[in-house]
Amino acid sequence: MRKFAIALFSVAPWVFGAISAHADVITQTNTVTGQTSNGSEFGGTFNQFNPALGTLQAVAVSFAGTGSYNVSIALRGTSCTALSRCGAVWGMSTGYSFNAPGYPLTTYTLDADMFGIINWSGTAGSAVAVSLPVDQSHPLDPGMAAENASSVAGYVGIGKVSVDGRVSEDSDFCTVVGAVTCVLSDNLTMTTTLIYDYAPIPEPPVWSILLTVFAGLAAVRKRLPRQTPTPIEIRPGSPRDYC
Repeated sequence: MRKFAIALFSVAPWVFGAISAHADVITQTNTVTGQTSNGSEFGGTFNQFNPALGTLQAVAVSFAGTGSYNVSIALRGTSCTALSRCGAVWGMSTGYSFNAPGYPLTTYTLDADMFGIINWSGTAGSAVAVSLPVDQSHPLDPGMAAENASSVAGYVGIGKVSVDGRVSEDSDFCTVVGAVTCVLSDNLTMTTTLIYDYAPIPEPPVWSILLTVFAGLAAVRKRLPRQTPTPIEIRPGSPRDYC
Protein backbone atom coordinates (compact mmCIF):
# COMPACT_ATOMS: atom_id res chain seq x y z
CA MET A 1 0.00 0.00 0.00
CA ARG A 2 2.85 2.37 0.70
CA LYS A 3 4.22 1.95 -2.83
CA PHE A 4 0.85 2.88 -4.28
CA ALA A 5 0.57 6.02 -2.12
CA ILE A 6 4.07 7.18 -3.05
CA ALA A 7 3.33 6.72 -6.75
CA LEU A 8 0.08 8.67 -6.45
CA PHE A 9 1.57 11.70 -4.72
CA SER A 10 4.63 11.79 -6.97
CA VAL A 11 2.46 11.99 -10.10
CA ALA A 12 -0.37 14.21 -8.83
CA PRO A 13 1.59 17.51 -8.63
CA TRP A 14 2.66 17.15 -12.26
CA VAL A 15 -0.85 16.35 -13.46
CA PHE A 16 -2.64 19.05 -11.50
CA GLY A 17 0.02 21.59 -12.43
CA ALA A 18 -0.69 20.90 -16.09
CA ILE A 19 -4.39 21.78 -15.75
CA SER A 20 -4.06 24.85 -13.55
CA ALA A 21 -6.06 27.84 -14.83
CA HIS A 22 -4.31 30.73 -16.59
CA ALA A 23 -5.40 33.80 -18.50
CA ASP A 24 -4.98 34.17 -22.24
CA VAL A 25 -5.38 37.08 -24.67
CA ILE A 26 -6.72 37.47 -28.21
CA THR A 27 -5.85 40.73 -29.99
CA GLN A 28 -7.48 41.97 -33.21
CA THR A 29 -6.64 45.17 -35.09
CA ASN A 30 -8.00 47.08 -38.05
CA THR A 31 -6.44 50.13 -39.71
CA VAL A 32 -8.11 52.70 -41.95
CA THR A 33 -6.23 55.42 -43.81
CA GLY A 34 -7.06 58.27 -46.16
CA GLN A 35 -8.60 61.70 -46.36
CA THR A 36 -11.49 62.29 -43.96
CA SER A 37 -14.59 64.45 -43.87
CA ASN A 38 -17.45 65.02 -41.46
CA GLY A 39 -18.87 61.62 -40.55
CA SER A 40 -15.96 59.56 -41.87
CA GLU A 41 -15.71 56.14 -40.30
CA PHE A 42 -12.95 54.22 -38.55
CA GLY A 43 -13.01 51.19 -36.29
CA GLY A 44 -14.15 48.05 -38.07
CA THR A 45 -15.78 44.64 -37.81
CA PHE A 46 -14.14 42.01 -35.61
CA ASN A 47 -14.68 38.37 -34.74
CA GLN A 48 -16.65 37.64 -31.60
CA PHE A 49 -15.08 35.53 -28.87
CA ASN A 50 -15.82 31.85 -29.48
CA PRO A 51 -17.13 30.40 -26.18
CA ALA A 52 -15.58 27.04 -27.11
CA LEU A 53 -12.21 28.61 -26.24
CA GLY A 54 -13.09 29.31 -22.62
CA THR A 55 -14.66 32.08 -20.52
CA LEU A 56 -14.40 35.71 -21.68
CA GLN A 57 -13.41 37.84 -18.69
CA ALA A 58 -12.74 41.33 -20.09
CA VAL A 59 -12.89 43.33 -23.32
CA ALA A 60 -10.82 46.42 -24.09
CA VAL A 61 -10.93 48.81 -27.06
CA SER A 62 -8.20 51.33 -27.91
CA PHE A 63 -7.35 53.68 -30.76
CA ALA A 64 -4.06 55.04 -32.04
CA GLY A 65 -3.76 57.39 -34.99
CA THR A 66 -1.50 59.74 -36.84
CA GLY A 67 -2.14 62.16 -39.64
CA SER A 68 -2.08 65.80 -40.61
CA TYR A 69 -4.16 68.86 -41.30
CA ASN A 70 -3.33 70.52 -44.59
CA VAL A 71 -4.08 74.02 -45.92
CA SER A 72 -3.20 75.15 -49.43
CA ILE A 73 -3.50 78.86 -50.36
CA ALA A 74 -2.91 80.23 -53.86
CA LEU A 75 -3.51 83.41 -55.93
CA ARG A 76 -6.23 83.43 -58.54
CA GLY A 77 -4.11 84.77 -61.39
CA THR A 78 -3.35 88.23 -59.93
CA SER A 79 -0.73 89.73 -57.65
CA CYS A 80 -1.17 91.36 -54.29
CA THR A 81 -0.44 95.06 -53.80
CA ALA A 82 -0.79 97.58 -51.01
CA LEU A 83 -4.26 98.34 -52.32
CA SER A 84 -5.19 94.77 -53.08
CA ARG A 85 -4.37 92.79 -50.01
CA CYS A 86 -4.23 89.03 -50.07
CA GLY A 87 -4.39 86.55 -47.26
CA ALA A 88 -6.34 83.86 -45.48
CA VAL A 89 -7.36 82.85 -42.00
CA TRP A 90 -8.23 79.24 -41.31
CA GLY A 91 -9.29 77.00 -38.49
CA MET A 92 -9.72 73.24 -38.32
CA SER A 93 -11.23 71.15 -35.54
CA THR A 94 -11.64 67.38 -35.58
CA GLY A 95 -13.30 65.17 -32.98
CA TYR A 96 -13.26 61.39 -32.59
CA SER A 97 -15.90 59.18 -30.98
CA PHE A 98 -17.08 55.57 -31.20
CA ASN A 99 -19.87 53.16 -30.35
CA ALA A 100 -19.43 49.51 -29.36
CA PRO A 101 -21.17 47.00 -27.07
CA GLY A 102 -20.52 47.70 -23.41
CA TYR A 103 -19.59 51.36 -23.95
CA PRO A 104 -21.74 54.50 -23.52
CA LEU A 105 -23.82 55.44 -26.55
CA THR A 106 -22.30 58.47 -28.31
CA THR A 107 -23.16 60.95 -31.05
CA TYR A 108 -20.19 62.05 -33.13
CA THR A 109 -21.43 65.64 -33.38
CA LEU A 110 -21.38 66.22 -29.62
CA ASP A 111 -18.12 67.37 -28.03
CA ALA A 112 -18.93 65.62 -24.75
CA ASP A 113 -19.06 62.25 -26.53
CA MET A 114 -15.62 62.57 -28.15
CA PHE A 115 -12.55 60.81 -26.73
CA GLY A 116 -10.22 63.15 -28.64
CA ILE A 117 -10.42 66.66 -30.14
CA ILE A 118 -7.65 68.24 -32.25
CA ASN A 119 -7.66 71.99 -33.11
CA TRP A 120 -5.45 74.00 -35.47
CA SER A 121 -5.70 77.56 -36.80
CA GLY A 122 -3.45 80.00 -38.62
CA THR A 123 -3.05 82.93 -41.00
CA ALA A 124 -1.14 83.64 -44.19
CA GLY A 125 -0.58 86.81 -46.23
CA SER A 126 0.58 90.40 -45.86
CA ALA A 127 -0.36 93.87 -47.05
CA VAL A 128 2.16 94.07 -49.90
CA ALA A 129 3.79 90.77 -50.80
CA VAL A 130 2.46 87.43 -49.69
CA SER A 131 4.36 84.25 -50.38
CA LEU A 132 1.72 82.37 -52.29
CA PRO A 133 1.00 79.56 -52.85
CA VAL A 134 1.28 78.51 -49.22
CA ASP A 135 1.18 74.89 -48.13
CA GLN A 136 1.23 74.15 -44.44
CA SER A 137 0.50 71.09 -42.36
CA HIS A 138 -0.04 70.31 -38.70
CA PRO A 139 0.53 66.84 -37.20
CA LEU A 140 -2.27 65.26 -35.23
CA ASP A 141 -2.25 62.27 -32.94
CA PRO A 142 -5.74 61.18 -31.90
CA GLY A 143 -5.75 58.21 -29.59
CA MET A 144 -7.46 56.58 -26.68
CA ALA A 145 -5.82 54.27 -24.16
CA ALA A 146 -7.42 50.86 -23.73
CA GLU A 147 -10.65 51.05 -21.77
CA ASN A 148 -12.64 48.02 -20.62
CA ALA A 149 -16.23 47.43 -21.69
CA SER A 150 -18.77 47.40 -18.86
CA SER A 151 -20.21 44.13 -20.22
CA VAL A 152 -18.76 41.34 -22.36
CA ALA A 153 -22.13 39.90 -23.42
CA GLY A 154 -22.14 41.48 -26.87
CA TYR A 155 -18.73 40.02 -27.70
CA VAL A 156 -19.46 36.33 -27.07
CA GLY A 157 -20.52 34.17 -30.02
CA ILE A 158 -19.34 32.91 -33.40
CA GLY A 159 -20.35 35.96 -35.44
CA LYS A 160 -19.07 39.52 -35.79
CA VAL A 161 -19.04 42.60 -33.58
CA SER A 162 -18.65 46.20 -34.77
CA VAL A 163 -16.66 49.08 -33.35
CA ASP A 164 -18.16 52.13 -35.05
CA GLY A 165 -15.77 55.10 -34.94
CA ARG A 166 -16.70 58.46 -36.43
CA VAL A 167 -14.87 61.68 -37.31
CA SER A 168 -16.49 65.07 -36.67
CA GLU A 169 -15.38 67.96 -38.91
CA ASP A 170 -18.34 70.32 -38.85
CA SER A 171 -16.49 73.52 -37.87
CA ASP A 172 -13.59 73.82 -40.36
CA PHE A 173 -13.28 77.18 -42.13
CA CYS A 174 -10.96 79.25 -44.28
CA THR A 175 -11.67 82.97 -44.79
CA VAL A 176 -9.76 84.64 -47.65
CA VAL A 177 -8.92 88.27 -48.44
CA GLY A 178 -8.29 89.26 -52.05
CA ALA A 179 -7.89 87.02 -55.06
CA VAL A 180 -6.98 83.92 -53.08
CA THR A 181 -8.15 80.33 -53.03
CA CYS A 182 -7.96 78.22 -49.92
CA VAL A 183 -8.30 74.44 -49.71
CA LEU A 184 -8.42 72.51 -46.43
CA SER A 185 -7.96 68.78 -46.04
CA ASP A 186 -6.78 66.29 -43.48
CA ASN A 187 -5.48 62.75 -43.75
CA LEU A 188 -5.72 60.15 -41.05
CA THR A 189 -4.35 56.71 -40.28
CA MET A 190 -6.29 55.17 -37.39
CA THR A 191 -5.73 51.73 -35.88
CA THR A 192 -8.46 50.19 -33.73
CA THR A 193 -7.45 47.40 -31.33
CA LEU A 194 -9.89 44.98 -29.71
CA ILE A 195 -8.54 42.77 -26.91
CA TYR A 196 -10.21 39.71 -25.37
CA ASP A 197 -8.90 38.57 -21.98
CA TYR A 198 -10.18 35.06 -21.23
CA ALA A 199 -9.65 31.91 -19.17
CA PRO A 200 -9.11 28.98 -21.56
CA ILE A 201 -10.70 25.56 -21.17
CA PRO A 202 -8.10 22.89 -20.29
CA GLU A 203 -7.08 20.99 -23.40
CA PRO A 204 -8.57 17.47 -23.83
CA PRO A 205 -5.12 15.75 -23.88
CA VAL A 206 -4.49 16.92 -20.32
CA TRP A 207 -7.70 15.31 -19.09
CA SER A 208 -6.80 12.16 -21.01
CA ILE A 209 -3.45 12.04 -19.23
CA LEU A 210 -5.19 12.52 -15.88
CA LEU A 211 -7.65 9.68 -16.47
CA THR A 212 -4.94 7.40 -17.82
CA VAL A 213 -2.71 7.99 -14.81
CA PHE A 214 -5.43 7.23 -12.27
CA ALA A 215 -6.60 4.18 -14.23
CA GLY A 216 -3.04 2.88 -14.27
CA LEU A 217 -2.59 3.47 -10.57
CA ALA A 218 -5.83 1.64 -9.82
CA ALA A 219 -4.65 -1.31 -11.88
CA VAL A 220 -1.32 -1.37 -10.05
CA ARG A 221 -3.09 -1.40 -6.72
CA LYS A 222 -5.20 -4.41 -7.72
CA ARG A 223 -2.12 -6.35 -8.78
CA LEU A 224 -0.16 -5.79 -5.59
CA PRO A 225 0.02 -9.15 -3.72
CA ARG A 226 -1.20 -9.31 -0.17
CA GLN A 227 1.75 -9.90 2.09
CA THR A 228 1.10 -12.35 4.95
CA PRO A 229 3.74 -13.62 7.45
CA THR A 230 5.11 -17.09 6.72
CA PRO A 231 5.07 -19.32 9.83
CA ILE A 232 8.34 -20.91 10.88
CA GLU A 233 8.07 -24.56 11.85
CA ILE A 234 10.44 -25.72 14.60
CA ARG A 235 10.66 -29.45 15.25
CA PRO A 236 11.72 -30.91 18.58
CA GLY A 237 15.30 -32.03 18.58
CA SER A 238 16.18 -30.06 15.46
CA PRO A 239 19.62 -28.35 15.30
CA ARG A 240 17.85 -24.97 15.59
CA ASP A 241 17.20 -25.69 19.28
CA TYR A 242 20.92 -25.66 20.02
CA CYS A 243 21.88 -22.48 18.29
